[in-house]
Amino acid sequence: MPSMVKELIDPVAKRWLKEDIACLFDHAEAKILASLPLSRKGTRELSNTEAHTALWKSIWHLNVSPKLQSFVWRVCEGAMFDRQNLQQKHINIDDTCGVCGSEGESVMHLFFKCEFARAFWFASSLQLDTRKLRSATFDGCWTELMHLYGQDEHADLVLQWIAYGL
Repeated sequence: MPSMVKELIDPVAKRWLKEDIACLFDHAEAKILASLPLSRKGTRELSNTEAHTALWKSIWHLNVSPKLQSFVWRVCEGAMFDRQNLQQKHINIDDTCGVCGSEGESVMHLFFKCEFARAFWFASSLQLDTRKLRSATFDGCWTELMHLYGQDEHADLVLQWIAYGL
């Protein structure tokens, strides 16, 4: 019995293994499942990686509202609708940052690279210069922040203040 959905997908042909699905589900359910489209871009393996588990734990163990935890999780998963993301979804929109107007509005720009975001981080009690963060991705920067400030007893409150402020 498969324990993961990926075990019902042919990794080479990128198609459902309809015979396996038919053995596991009744006819109506199998038909619905086999009709679901699969991504042609490929997927990344998330369920078993140590880094993904550590990231997940760092988010869900924060002493902040579930709404903020969910927000950070969605941003890490690339589900934030910044202007560059909207353009990638073929929505005709100028991708220039609406705050500073100096470069494209990506998640990284919004939270760490925009001059206003940098000022906000530096004005916090963390006094963080976001230009010193090494990662090029939001989840990488989040992981760095957790390593730098995760043990700080006030880090949860500061991160909550920053997230709502940005």
